[in-house]
Amino acid sequence: MVSGIVDSFEDGNLTSALKTQWQMIAEGNGTRGNIFSQNGGYDNSLYALIFDGQRPVNAGGADVAGVRVPLTQNPRIADPNRSLINQDVSGYTGLAFAIKGTPGTYIVQLGSAEVTDSDNYNTYVQIAPDWTEFKIPFSQFSQEGFGQAIPWNGKYISYIAFYANLNGPINFSIDNVRFYQ
Repeated sequence: MVSGIVDSFEDGNLTSALKTQWQMIAEGNGTRGNIFSQNGGYDNSLYALIFDGQRPVNAGGADVAGVRVPLTQNPRIADPNRSLINQDVSGYTGLAFAIKGTPGTYIVQLGSAEVTDSDNYNTYVQIAPDWTEFKIPFSQFSQEGFGQAIPWNGKYISYIAFYANLNGPINFSIDNVRFYQ
């Protein structure tokens, strides 16, 4: 990941710069959603990723609604270990993106291959109906504390996720996802 760009969505599809697919995440009873690319991105961008879904009124912490993009890449066929290659973002300062949507709190999560108990690195953002650009330093991401504490090093990042932390109908847009120095 030389440039730090994860996805600008300017190609109008849901394939990241790493050639991985954005995934709709709707886990839990009554949670549902759909993702697509649509015209009208951030700051004159042509396209953005849209999540449109629902999280039940009685949703708990295990009921997740949002999007995720894997950052892992398949190794070359000649690689005898054949394990996925995670991204080393330790040369960057943080994660930047633009987001708008149903007002409320959203979870931004960085998954790490070093974390084996789902206690990945989270930060929370407040979003509004209008586009807002965030530049979040890695120092603002932390584990929730329910699993084994793994100090952040940024060397084995496996995904980025954006989850709604609110209940009811949810619609949000994401654009210009990138790591910055």
